[in-house]
Amino acid sequence: METKVPNRLIVMTVLTVMVMVSGCITSNGDDDIVKTGDLRTEDHFVELGSAENVKVNIEMGTGELEIKPDATNLMEGTFTYNIDRWKPKFTYDPEGNIWNLTIWQPNTDLKVESDARNEWDLSFGTWVPMEMNVAIGEGTADIAVAGLDLASLSVSTGVGDISLDLTGNRVDHLIVRAGTGNGRVNLIVPSYIGVQIQPTQGSGTVIAPGFEFRDGNYFNDVFDSSEVFILIAVDIGVGDLVVLETP
Repeated sequence: METKVPNRLIVMTVLTVMVMVSGCITSNGDDDIVKTGDLRTEDHFVELGSAENVKVNIEMGTGELEIKPDATNLMEGTFTYNIDRWKPKFTYDPEGNIWNLTIWQPNTDLKVESDARNEWDLSFGTWVPMEMNVAIGEGTADIAVAGLDLASLSVSTGVGDISLDLTGNRVDHLIVRAGTGNGRVNLIVPSYIGVQIQPTQGSGTVIAPGFEFRDGNYFNDVFDSSEVFILIAVDIGVGDLVVLETP
């Protein structure tokens, strides 16, 4: 029986608004500094295809990332940048029963002017089981997962703040890992699902009103009676962890 292999990459550009002046390189002593060009904004989407499970990998060298649910495709995104060589790239490939969607920023080692911008606004479909891994060198991550069928979420920054909104109804457990070398981690968690937070900090404070601290972990009131859990490991080099519990 012949097995039909779907297209490896289903990425469409639905709208591109740009000017033709792009970033260029100019010599500044012994260093090459990439000068910013005019701002570009591009909209892309990725269709689900035949995938039944998806692993999402997001790799950003420098910039601001926002993720939210409710896309009509697997992924819909708006990308804004003023360094031409930072134009985002995509791959979407099968690996057994799981498809891997990778979105990454190329040329992350460039030296750029201080007014460089790189902003990704992404949304994902809520009907497909997925895992999500996010890595940012220097920048911020603002992620809301309500409605996403997530089994695991990993978010890390070298320098920068992380904000995770983990509210929303869940039928299965969610494993979350958040880490930053230097920055603040803000968590919004539901009061109606069991939540356990395990923080590791080099320097900083934990602000988690309403949580019980025992054995190095923080637990909300319904943890011991909940059938579904959100288990969160937070690793901060320098910075604070702030937890807000919502009804």
